Amino acid sequence: MAEPNRTIALVACVAGKVEYPSAAKDLYTSTWFKKASRFAASVSNEWYILSAEYGLVHPDQVIEPYDKTLKGMSSRERRLWAAGVIPQLGKVVHRGDQILMLAGAE
Repeated sequence: MAEPNRTIALVACVAGKVEYPSAAKDLYTSTWFKKASRFAASVSNEWYILSAEYGLVHPDQVIEPYDKTLKGMSSRERRLWAAGVIPQLGKVVHRGDQILMLAGAE
C-alpha cells in the first residue's frame, strides 16, 4: 500500500548533457537542473526526471546522452510524449500524492 501524502517531484530535462552514459541525475549539466534537482530531493519523498527521450526516469537510472528536448518538440510531439509518460507516472504516483513540477511551460 502506498504511503499517504507523499510529495513526488518531477524535474524537466535540459539540453546540456555530458557526452557519456551516466546516472540521470549526473547527465544534465545546466546550473538550473542542478539547483532544481537538489531542491526536488530536499522537499520530496521521491523525485524523477522528465526526459524528452526516455520519459520518466529515476535519478539513479543510467541513460545514454541524447539530443532531443521537450522545448524543441512541437505541441503534437509533446502530447504524444505525455501519452507515454502518463502510464509511467501511474506506476509511481498514487492517490493522495502531491506532485511538484519543476519545468517550463512546454
